[in-house]
Amino acid sequence: METTLEKRKKGLIKRFHTLLGAARLDDDGKMEILAAYGVTTSKDLSVKQLTEICNKMDDMLKGGKRSEMDALRKRVLAAGCAFMRANGQEASIDYVKAWVCRRAKKKSFNAVPADRLRAAYFAFNNQRKALEDTKAVAAEVVRRGMSQEFNLN
Repeated sequence: METTLEKRKKGLIKRFHTLLGAARLDDDGKMEILAAYGVTTSKDLSVKQLTEICNKMDDMLKGGKRSEMDALRKRVLAAGCAFMRANGQEASIDYVKAWVCRRAKKKSFNAVPADRLRAAYFAFNNQRKALEDTKAVAAEVVRRGMSQEFNLN
């Protein structure tokens, strides 16, 4: 029968190898990590060492996803503010955040999933482009006068 510590170590070894795959580290990368701890196989690591390695690798992997989400959030805020400026309103980050949260049915802007952020980004950009096109047509109507025909294609 396995002890609790042995079960934990076995689970951590499994997690270590899963994280290696997720980080796309080959055998050389794995050997570098193990060499830093003075061992040749993951079975030679202690539970404390395995926990430390797994936590560091987790942070490393989440860092990439976190920065991707941050970039997406910034993109949405920029698109929303650009739409507000095109509409003649004062650009307000808080207003854009509230709008996105309402549409995504989330209480926090950081809780909005990536697909909803992308949808908001495209919605803001499409609305801004439509508004700018409408303004261009209206300016053309004013310039030419109402009696002439317009080619809108």
